[in-house]
Amino acid sequence: MKRVGHYLILYIFLLTVTGTSSVYAAETNDLKGYIKDSSSGEVLPYANIVLIGHDRGTTTNTDGYFILVNAPIGELEILISYIGYETKTVQVNNLSNSKEVLQIEMISKDLSVSGVEVVAEAYEIFKSSDRISQLTLSPRALQVLPTLGEIDIFRSLQLLPGISGIGDGTAGLYVRGGTPDQNMVILDGMTVYHVDHLFGMLQFS
Repeated sequence: MKRVGHYLILYIFLLTVTGTSSVYAAETNDLKGYIKDSSSGEVLPYANIVLIGHDRGTTTNTDGYFILVNAPIGELEILISYIGYETKTVQVNNLSNSKEVLQIEMISKDLSVSGVEVVAEAYEIFKSSDRISQLTLSPRALQVLPTLGEIDIFRSLQLLPGISGIGDGTAGLYVRGGTPDQNMVILDGMTVYHVDHLFGMLQFS
């Protein structure tokens, strides 16, 4: 009699567990789908999916696929968010034993920025000049410069910075590393091609 009682209790327990499982299975269904870019169709990995009102959620895998296991049957709202995209709320009718795979498209945010005008003050370290550097020597200044004998323009110029002579027997000048043939001598508006006389022993003055 006790054995029959044990069998009866075990049968009732199994029936209760089976019935509860069947009811639970009938009230839930896996909710699954893909999250994609609305323009390119590219899948969005690691997007966040939240089941509103049920404190449950998941994320997409590297293929943009997600699955919410045992989601409640009926009208549901899921919230999808992804960096750089507008947050989206989707209403889903989760039917029992439904095999539907959701295809949810996300719209990217407009990240363009308006033009920025940058205004700055230029700080001029060296003042540029459109004029070629020049040095003016007046006849009075030539008289002040040291010289042997009569005043000689080319000899006097050799006393200035950056100017040196070729030698004692010629009037050629090296100006800032240049060669004598790179110099131009103009007298009363006329170009003087040979400033030496008597093979460079005398210069005009």
